Amino acid sequence: MKRLQGIGASSGYGHAKSLVLEKPLFSPDVATSYQPKKQRELLTAALTKTEADLNRLEDITKTKVSPAAAEVFVAHLLMLSDPSLTGHMTQLIDQGHDALYAVIDAQTTFYNLFANMDDAYMKERAQDILDVTNRLATYIDGKIPNDLALINEPVVLIAHDLGPSDTAVLNPEFIKAFVTEIGGRTSHTAIIARSLEIPAVVGCENATQEIQTGQIVVVDGSNGEVAAQPDAAYLAAFDQKAKSYQEAQTRLTAFTTQDTLTKDGKHVELASNIGSIDELEKAVERATHGVGLFRTELLFLSASSEPTEAQQVSIYERAVELAAPHQVIFRTLDIGGDKVVPYLNLPQEDNPFLGVRGIRLNLQEQVLFRTQLRALLQASAKGPLRIMFPMIATLDELQQAKAVLLEEAEKLQAEGKPVGTYEVGVMIEIPAAAVAADMLAPHVDFFSIGTNDLIQYTMAADRMNQGVKHLYQAYHPAVIRLIAMTIDAAHKFGKWTGMCGSMAGELEATKLLLALGLDEFSVSIASLLEMRAHIASIDTSSLIGLKEKIVTATSTQEILDLLQ
Repeated sequence: MKRLQGIGASSGYGHAKSLVLEKPLFSPDVATSYQPKKQRELLTAALTKTEADLNRLEDITKTKVSPAAAEVFVAHLLMLSDPSLTGHMTQLIDQGHDALYAVIDAQTTFYNLFANMDDAYMKERAQDILDVTNRLATYIDGKIPNDLALINEPVVLIAHDLGPSDTAVLNPEFIKAFVTEIGGRTSHTAIIARSLEIPAVVGCENATQEIQTGQIVVVDGSNGEVAAQPDAAYLAAFDQKAKSYQEAQTRLTAFTTQDTLTKDGKHVELASNIGSIDELEKAVERATHGVGLFRTELLFLSASSEPTEAQQVSIYERAVELAAPHQVIFRTLDIGGDKVVPYLNLPQEDNPFLGVRGIRLNLQEQVLFRTQLRALLQASAKGPLRIMFPMIATLDELQQAKAVLLEEAEKLQAEGKPVGTYEVGVMIEIPAAAVAADMLAPHVDFFSIGTNDLIQYTMAADRMNQGVKHLYQAYHPAVIRLIAMTIDAAHKFGKWTGMCGSMAGELEATKLLLALGLDEFSVSIASLLEMRAHIASIDTSSLIGLKEKIVTATSTQEILDLLQ
């Protein structure tokens, strides 16, 4: 028996015979003696076939998974037509290189560009570059891309990587799980796997060398564990885990129609983090208390051009209608630096996490900002909504943003366009904002804590940097005190505080956050029912006195011990 460890990317348990997919290998010629005309024809033919494939995959994914999941192929099509990518290839062909060399060189160049970005979302886009260019290279090399949709017997796929176009056509009836050597939880591949509810482990090094086709493999997508040729004892224990997991999932469905109440009957606001209307529809099915974070930047990242005011109004209105009677918190455009939206032509920055992003970009690019605010204000006529400004560091920034919002509301009213009820809030993700929360609170209706950035800014530790991973501590006393300061400042002025960062969805953090007085938890759709069930097991009377102990603790371990 061989045991391997990776990253659990899609929860669940699966086992079957393995099917090891070989990593695409290409041997481009480095010579510069090729006739450009013929090589351009080869590239053009490959581009045409790849475009047809991507359109077909978009249609399949819309039907099998969801329109939201299919957006990845819209992004792939944009990559395919990006002049910087195709221009890189044609330039090399004009220099006498063959088409295969041009594609592989472009693959390496653009993969490294994305892989070295700081932002987790953009880093994962490097895998999309591989997916698109590998398909191009396969056609140029005279081969046909693997069609995993034809698999008709139970298998566990083992691969160096699975691109989104591979994952989207997988049939859960036969694909019991998959394992890849690279990738992360935020990759499109992982997202699609979770949508299809296929157990998956990514980042499992040397899996294609350690496992052979035909071996029995078991996959624990929850804990990232993989075992090949398991012995009888291991397989029996695995089967029991799988049975318990399925029973737990069945029990969770009972919470679909229930309110979110603690064991002693206290109501807790439990909202969802979403990025599209399709995701909101799924959240509503699970009785979400509205939306604690609508990531409006995803509308821009998945589009080929800036969404118009009318397009944005349509999306925001639909969200308000779907979430009713609960409200939706729309975060204004949170891009800049390394969150690349090509058609905006924003300058690159050496240190984008400390650069022009969030509200800084909103105030700098005011045409963009005002268009979005006009759309949100018009959507408020369909029902009350909330507008949240990201990356606020100073009171001056907040006041500037509110002034622009008020100006646009007055303009709309002068145009005879109705504006309904709305609230204004800020995301607390910069330590300066948490420390000055009592200065900001009188000027807003609510706070929402973004723990992902708050932790890394507080600890000066990039959450994607393995070298400082030990310093990225959600339970460090400094982080906990900033959270407590934010909640206390809001309550002092009669305002409420939510949390939309990943800490809100961590079960072990729930008691701590309830003890600190957090008013709203906003979590991923996949976590909604589990979080509701967990909250139902908590008796808040047991939390009396816990806050004082937590905020006076002097180490991460002391806080963890208190929670235990």
